[in-house]
Amino acid sequence: MSPALMCPCSSRSPWRRKKNCLLVAIPVMAIIAFMQMIEVDQVYSPLHPLSDAKSEAKRLLNIMTHYNYQCNMSLQVGNASIWPICMDKVVALNLDEKHKNILYTIGSVSDYSLERSLAANYSFSTYLVSLSDVSGQVHGISNMHVIRSAIVANDPADFSRNTYHQRTLNDLLAAQGHSHIDLLRIMSTGRNVEMWQLLYFLIKDDLVTKAYQLHLSVYIDKLDDEYLYNWYRTLYQLFTRSGMYLYHTSSHDPLCLQVTLMESCVYFLSFVRNPGPKVSILYPPADYGTEEQEDLRLFDYLDSPQVSCKQRTIGETEEKSLQFTSSAPKTKTVWQICSRESDGQAVRQPCSVVRFRLNREETIEEDFVRNNCIVYTAILSDRRNQEKILHLYNRSPTYNKKNYKIMSFDDVFHFLGTLGSISLIEVDVPDNEWFVLGEILNSGILQNVTQLVAGILMEDKTSGVHPLVLRSHYSQLKRIELYGLGLFYSRHDWRCEKLNKKDLNGMNVGVWCYRVGYVRLQDL
Repeated sequence: MSPALMCPCSSRSPWRRKKNCLLVAIPVMAIIAFMQMIEVDQVYSPLHPLSDAKSEAKRLLNIMTHYNYQCNMSLQVGNASIWPICMDKVVALNLDEKHKNILYTIGSVSDYSLERSLAANYSFSTYLVSLSDVSGQVHGISNMHVIRSAIVANDPADFSRNTYHQRTLNDLLAAQGHSHIDLLRIMSTGRNVEMWQLLYFLIKDDLVTKAYQLHLSVYIDKLDDEYLYNWYRTLYQLFTRSGMYLYHTSSHDPLCLQVTLMESCVYFLSFVRNPGPKVSILYPPADYGTEEQEDLRLFDYLDSPQVSCKQRTIGETEEKSLQFTSSAPKTKTVWQICSRESDGQAVRQPCSVVRFRLNREETIEEDFVRNNCIVYTAILSDRRNQEKILHLYNRSPTYNKKNYKIMSFDDVFHFLGTLGSISLIEVDVPDNEWFVLGEILNSGILQNVTQLVAGILMEDKTSGVHPLVLRSHYSQLKRIELYGLGLFYSRHDWRCEKLNKKDLNGMNVGVWCYRVGYVRLQDL
């Protein structure tokens, strides 16, 4: 390109030419920087300070009142309305008298009825840790141990943290020889220690993961943006890092649970430890939990694969490779899967492929069979009572009959569990994909799966979809990762960049189509 084209003032003296080019360049650079700032602002980040205390208060109230886990059965002891103990089978405390249960209550409280009940009726070894003398409140009850000390944060910068009638929980558990806690209750702190700071270091030291259930008494004594953000960040990390899931919240004042946070509110939060990927959970709300924020988080996740691999395109290609087809008639879908680095094969041998579809596509089955795969195609259908059932077809290099079995989801997953390793699961059941994915996740079969590819539909935010639906979709996709799988591929489905479907009221709802691929991280 000639110099004259580079700068409109190039015919003038060198100094004036440079000066005028600089004057042109500065506004252009400012515009580019502004556009980049807008683009960055559209990327969802869960941990970012908000503009003011009111905004922080709203976000903090959301994370404290939106449950991650639904507890269906609870033990009513002490003040049951404030501190119910979740007794669901997957998270329940072992109340067998032969089991040595351990309870720690940090900080003094006015009512030890829960501690007294668990110690007297369920043989809990109960440790009351408080700087003040509380022995008079539990006098005459066996299994009660009073420890006169304040619990402080395990902050490396605090060289006096294990002296002068104060100690860290790390030091206390080591002295008592306890490697786990059945129920940890943090009610208050002393010596000017902020509870969020104490909890922050317990999370950092992985001490919270030693507890099966956790009770927190959170006292909000000021509406300061930095203070509120520290609480939000700590509770968010309690979920993401320690795997503690909120299942119950109450307060001393019902007004504290309304639309905004108030000063001088006490919140009673109850958590269970991560019960594993087979149990359905909900992630904390995206900031305020609005439709726009949930939408931004979900699509930011889909647009940002976490892992990379050597990908192979299979589908409508020139090469005679495995070809997937969609449920849509007379169309073909291109998928991306991770090929093996060692031999470049699309699927591991011995090969078992499981396909969940709305119809049968025998051409694809034959392609898999020619590649020495056993193919199980489960066709989703409804009985008259609307119960979801499957017609399960079986094809292999040595078995080519077209008969099938009618089976329930439980029966199908029980059968698939006998196969051992499964090379690939395909989910292509438009309008039923979230139901089928949920059944797959609940079954636990993904622990034996190397790759998962799926077509998913998501309502457009302009359709007025409820934020809880978007939050549920995001939680379901993140739950796949708990099985050791990582998102390596995601793109808009070319079949429907945007289409419409009917909602329950017969109104058109905008829908986005995505194709996603997950691969077992250990296989990369």
